[in-house]
Amino acid sequence: MQDQVAKGLLAQHAAQGRTIRPGLSLHSYVSPFSGETIYQVCDAVGVVLDTIYPSRLERFFE
Repeated sequence: MQDQVAKGLLAQHAAQGRTIRPGLSLHSYVSPFSGETIYQVCDAVGVVLDTIYPSRLERFFE
């Protein structure tokens, strides 16, 4: 199930004609501690942002 939520979010934005900024990737996983979905935005070096709030990812789309 890892990254399934991220793929869904990317598809949702693609339907609106928006894509994640070049050089970034979006990943998701379920926290073993809280059970919440964690979203990660990564670049070539590592993690740029970890959040449980999908609304905070908007700035990474264009």
